[in-house]
Amino acid sequence: IVALDSDDPGKCKQIVEQAAAIANTPVRFSKNLVQDLQTAAVFVYITELEGLGSAALLAMASGAVVLASRVGGLPEIVEDGITGLLTTNDPATIAQGIARLLNDPVLARLQSVEVARLRSMLEVLIPGLSEPTLQLQTM
Repeated sequence: IVALDSDDPGKCKQIVEQAAAIANTPVRFSKNLVQDLQTAAVFVYITELEGLGSAALLAMASGAVVLASRVGGLPEIVEDGITGLLTTNDPATIAQGIARLLNDPVLARLQSVEVARLRSMLEVLIPGLSEPTLQLQTM
């Protein structure tokens, strides 16, 4: 599991840490999402406010299933139960989402297939879309 490593309190790192402890699951907090998402099965993106959700898009493009806050533009990107899971910013609820993604292979498989389909569509419809996103994430 990978999560964004940010000093921005709105990105809820402390909540993710609490959720990981409840779920008894290690989380890698990443400052280099491009690199770390290559091997991630799940990307946890908990935030108080979000516009586009470029980190969630990057995770999907990398093949990771996304567990994200139900805020801002994230519900437009993450289809709850299809391309990932949406959650409140409550540590216990986030922990349940982590456990569900890790322990339900059918759900994880269905979502990974859908994510792969979306990734292919994005690459065909918007050539070069991931390049600016990748550059943003490595700054």
